[in-house]
Amino acid sequence: YLRASKRLSLSFLRKAGALNVYDIVYAQGLTGDAFLRQHKKVVVNLHGLEMFQASFSWNERLAKAWMRPLFRRHIREAWHCISLGGTLTNLLNKQGAIVERVVQIPNGIEERWVLSDEQLEEKSKMRRGQKLRFVMVGRNEYRKGLHVLQEAMEMLSDPIELHMIGDWPRWDAGIHEVIHHGVIGNKSELMTKLDHCDVLLLPSLSEGMPTVVLEAMARGLSILATDVGAMQELVDKPDLMQPSSARDLADRMRSTPSKAKASIEQFLWENVALQTVKSFD
Repeated sequence: YLRASKRLSLSFLRKAGALNVYDIVYAQGLTGDAFLRQHKKVVVNLHGLEMFQASFSWNERLAKAWMRPLFRRHIREAWHCISLGGTLTNLLNKQGAIVERVVQIPNGIEERWVLSDEQLEEKSKMRRGQKLRFVMVGRNEYRKGLHVLQEAMEMLSDPIELHMIGDWPRWDAGIHEVIHHGVIGNKSELMTKLDHCDVLLLPSLSEGMPTVVLEAMARGLSILATDVGAMQELVDKPDLMQPSSARDLADRMRSTPSKAKASIEQFLWENVALQTVKSFD
């Protein structure tokens, strides 16, 4: 991965031509590697900073150990570093980012995800008086916290309805009804599935700023999530759970979750782009 990233960056550098015609070089991931000492204003966005977050297997620990020196060099040599916010800003600072050079800019979604006030009211009427439907969306990775959710479900005495979207394994959920939808690549279909649910579950052990949370917010879902990555930018800190706490998750699943605190409009790509331009104007 590191070698491929360096080769990709070199190819971008050759394509860019004379760098003096560019005011700023904005680099996602390691794509700015070849630019760092060639241009004075390279902005680096390392997104969720996974290489500096917790590891959950020996292979993962080894892979991240190999990756950290190069990513750390990017953080320290960049003109500015992008943070999605929350705990990620502290991670950047710990890796040597100069505080004044860290700029907070969020993740984004397309405007078509956002339901109007009238549509949200119609959905609220449709779901009023019905049992809460929970949904979990993502990849089947240990850090996504499925094992925490399974443990929490064992603590619940009343059955729940849980929808699983992604490559999740099937398991004996006891009294609970679990509906597996598999991987959904079509965005319109995913919107429809979310529209029939009430609460997004995100029991993750580590994250950046998950796109699925923004998408769920845009469809009017409540969010039950852990205090990881940039989640504090989306949900009030008291409403966030500690990672790995099945007891906390079970307790919150028994109550009516609160809505996310953030206004979804600020996370539309057009507004994110405007914020990016203003940050470096």
